[in-house]
Amino acid sequence: MSSSEKEIFLSRPELLYLLNAFGSRHVVGLKLDEFGWSQQRLAQFLDEGKQILIARSLLTETENFPADDILADMIRVIAFRSIALLLVRGVKGRGQQLYIFNHYQNRIVEHTMPEDGMHRLMEIQNPEELILRLANLIPLQSVLLEHKIQFEVSQQEFEEIVNNSKLDAKKARILSFLETQGLSIEHASMFIEALISPELTISLACLAIDNDEAYEAQSVAIFADQDSSWGVWPMDMPADPPKLEVYPTGINHIVPFIELWLSANKVN
Repeated sequence: MSSSEKEIFLSRPELLYLLNAFGSRHVVGLKLDEFGWSQQRLAQFLDEGKQILIARSLLTETENFPADDILADMIRVIAFRSIALLLVRGVKGRGQQLYIFNHYQNRIVEHTMPEDGMHRLMEIQNPEELILRLANLIPLQSVLLEHKIQFEVSQQEFEEIVNNSKLDAKKARILSFLETQGLSIEHASMFIEALISPELTISLACLAIDNDEAYEAQSVAIFADQDSSWGVWPMDMPADPPKLEVYPTGINHIVPFIELWLSANKVN
C-alpha cells in the first residue's frame, strides 16, 4: 500500500495476525478468541495471515509489524481505540450493514466487513469528515415540525408496542395507548406503520472504551418508511425504570447528537 492510499482490504487471517502482533485480541465487532480454536489451530491461522501479508509485500519475513506506516497506524487505532461509534444500517431488500468507527490518539479509522471474512479499513481525516461520512450513511431528511410530537415510555413498554403492533387484534389497543401519550390518530398510525414495515432502520451506538470495556454509552434507534421517520432516544433525566423518548427524527437531530458526543469525549 503506497503512502497516498488511505484504504486497504484485509482477509480475516491477515487482520488477526496484525492484531495479534500488536498484542490485541479484541476489536469492536470481532474477538480473536471467540472462535474457540485450539492453540495449534490459532497458530496455523495466524501463520496463514502472515504468509498472505508477505506475499502482498505488506510484511517481510523478518518483521512482525507492517513496514507501511499507514497500515500500522490503522491497525493500532482499531486495536487500542478509546472511542467507537457503531452504525448498523438496514435497508429493505438489502439486509443490514455494519460500520465501525474507531478513534485513538487523534486518528479515526472506519472498519467494515463487505463480505464474510473480508475487512475494509479506511482512514477518516478528522471529526468533521467523520460526521459527514455518517450523515451520508444515514439517508434521512430533516424533520421540521411546528410543534414537537413525542412520547415517553419504558423499555418494557416500548417492547410491548413493538410486539403488539404486529398483531391486528392488539393494534387498536396500541393506538389508544399512543393517543393517551398525546399523539393524534394520524401520527399514531404513521408511527405504527413505520415501526412494523420500515424501509430503513438505523442503530447508532457511541461507546467510550477502556481495557476493552465500554464504560460509557449512548445510543439511538431509528425506523422509517416513506411517510415518516421516528427515533427512540435515551432520556437525559434519570428515571426508574429508565425512560425512552420517541419522536419524529431526521438528520437534523442525528448530527447534533454525534457532534455533542464527540465534543464531550474530546475527539478532535
